[in-house]
Amino acid sequence: MELKQAEPNPTLSFVLELGLLLVILSALTLHGAVADVFWYPTALLVVIIFCASLLGWDLGLLPGPRMVGLEIFFILWLMLLIFSGLLSSHAWMSVYALERVIIALLFFYLMLWHFSGRQREKVLLWSLFGFPAIICIISIMFYLSKKPGRFPFLANQKCVQGTLVNHNNLAGLVILGFFLGLGLAMGLRRKEGEFRSELIARVAILAIPLAALLLGLGFSLSRSGWMAFVFSAAAFFVWLEFFSRRKILRNYLVLVLVIIFLATVLSVLLGKNLVKERAFSLSGFFRDPASGLTLTGREMIWKSTLGMIRDHPLLGIGPGNYWLEYPHYRSPGDFWGEHHAHNDFLQMTAEAGLGSSLLLVWLLAAAWQVWRRNYRQEMTRFQRRVSMGILLGMFGFLLQDQVDFHFYIPGLAYYFLALAAFLVRPRGER
Repeated sequence: MELKQAEPNPTLSFVLELGLLLVILSALTLHGAVADVFWYPTALLVVIIFCASLLGWDLGLLPGPRMVGLEIFFILWLMLLIFSGLLSSHAWMSVYALERVIIALLFFYLMLWHFSGRQREKVLLWSLFGFPAIICIISIMFYLSKKPGRFPFLANQKCVQGTLVNHNNLAGLVILGFFLGLGLAMGLRRKEGEFRSELIARVAILAIPLAALLLGLGFSLSRSGWMAFVFSAAAFFVWLEFFSRRKILRNYLVLVLVIIFLATVLSVLLGKNLVKERAFSLSGFFRDPASGLTLTGREMIWKSTLGMIRDHPLLGIGPGNYWLEYPHYRSPGDFWGEHHAHNDFLQMTAEAGLGSSLLLVWLLAAAWQVWRRNYRQEMTRFQRRVSMGILLGMFGFLLQDQVDFHFYIPGLAYYFLALAAFLVRPRGER
């Protein structure tokens, strides 16, 4: 007598995917889930979803997970981090950092294995676009009303900080969200029986949240964010001119220029003199009065970080131990105790060694090849255009990360990994 195999349960898939969206939203709104009191509940939810997914796959209630060919890189990288932590003089302090890395990897693969259907994938993308847009809209309302924000929005009346611990981190989130929205706009197509004017109207409606995101970027007063956005926008224009085969895509050039112009004008008019003064001070790009950092200050931090790398080139000082070792390498005249090197690549090299950094670069190159294969062979028209928007946002995000610390904010890291999972997800026949 043959046993019947269990059929996939759509309700279970829906509940687990809703839980993953809740992880992203809560990590973003709870001040980036930096504090332990916020991070541990989100981490626990990730573990619960992972265990439920394992049980669902074992019982046949969920489609089986698929690998993407990046697993060997992740395993080797994680092993280097573990060895670095075990051999560190602050081994116990590395446990917490390793916990965060492992939870982030679990989250990445959960995003890779779920949201597999086209409709569910669209729900994910529109949700990821909506989260930063709503955060910016509410934050701008507090900012313009000159009233202190209420939890989870920070009570910073000098600039728009949203729900994150630093205005530069908000700028990084906005860059990812804006270009994701731009990709969604380019992916819209005319429905059956719909007039061309109706399609234009649908695209025009997207200009509202896109403009809100740019207003949030302007009011954040993040000069590094402004510069990163300019480079990403320039890359977008180059792509439209030289690599886009369809002339209709070039119409989005006008849309982006109009949105940028309106958002810039509104930022200057509504932000009084703060935005103009901040823009005029770009000659002191690295100077950040809010954190006490000047150009000289950041140079000293980077020199101190390079000193750590020079003394511990193989396995580093151990994950999460940067703030403990920094006082021993602090330059004369630097009176600040730093938790971040304001360059995540340098900090990771200092904490885990040159080998981990080179392996990470190799991992990114392998992920790029996976995306190219998906783009050419498996992605639909909608997915290809959205993926171009995501890549442009990642370009600006990573560019700004060279002077900030985005990946040490769990909420930003989860958001980035959710977008990365969309790019490398297998879409062919099982």
